[in-house]
Order: sequence, then C-alpha cells, then structure tokens
Amino acid sequence: MAKDKDTTVGGIGKKDVLANLNAFWKDKRWDYSSGDLIYMGVCTYHDNAASEADWEIWKFTHSADGIVRMEGPLQGSWTGRASLAWGV
Repeated sequence: MAKDKDTTVGGIGKKDVLANLNAFWKDKRWDYSSGDLIYMGVCTYHDNAASEADWEIWKFTHSADGIVRMEGPLQGSWTGRASLAWGV
C-alpha cells in the first residue's frame, strides 16, 4: 500500500509542526515500564509497521514525583526507539 506523503491539516503540511500540534495521527503507541510511561510514538499512516522510520517518538524520564523530563519528538522506527539520540 502506498503511503500518502502529502499530509496536511488546516493548511499545515510540515510534519514537525503537525507533531507538536498533535493534529493528525492515524497510529499511536505507548511503552510503559513499572507503570511509568517511557515512550510515546505517533505516525500519520494507519497500521504503519513498527520497523518503519516514519514514527515521531517522545521519551519521558521519571522521578518519585512523576515525569521530570520529556524529550522529542525524534523521528525513527518504533522498534529502534531506545537507540535514538536521546539526551543523558
């Protein structure tokens, strides 16, 4: 199935702007560890393979009080999310 590369919402077509607006996602994924959200990924394509590099991914860092840092979005594959260029 061919992917529609011309994704626009309200005249906005830049993928990074759409990602920040959370405006147009057809697939979302979450990854938890010990009940804490660690990664969230979104893609503009329905039923996109986890190995495709079309995902916009955020990483969350937690302390005892909750989320203390959110990084992203970085673009990559959902299966390769841990190896993206996250900060320290």
